[in-house]
Amino acid sequence: MDTHANLIKQFNALPENWNAWLIENIQRGCAPEELAQILLREGLIDPTKTSMHSNQQAQEHLSWLEEIVEQKNRSNPAQDLTQEQKTWLAQALFEQKTKEQIYQTLKAQGLNEIDIANELVHLKQNPYFKIAQQQHFLLQKRNWLLD
Repeated sequence: MDTHANLIKQFNALPENWNAWLIENIQRGCAPEELAQILLREGLIDPTKTSMHSNQQAQEHLSWLEEIVEQKNRSNPAQDLTQEQKTWLAQALFEQKTKEQIYQTLKAQGLNEIDIANELVHLKQNPYFKIAQQQHFLLQKRNWLLD
């Protein structure tokens, strides 16, 4: 895969809040080169990264798991995450850890993929979490501006 196509995939895979930030700053007339430098510095894009295919397959697999959970009718009781695991999961989403990192960490603690996907779906649908995520993004943006 050439570098250009790789970068396009990376830009398309930006987290929602960074994508909104990018669109907002482009509309404000900021230089795209400067915005790309910021994304590069923040580790959100990497022009040297060449193997997105296996990462994309993993993302599709994990998204598929979350879809199964959404369609599942809760006939089987799920293994509940502890409060510490739930707190870690929320923090991991705030820190924009990849789904792979989240699943690997929680699977190492003895949880199965379906229960992890179930918790992710519930967390992402929680209105309190959505508000906290927005506030976290605004705080990061403020801190970045202060720096």
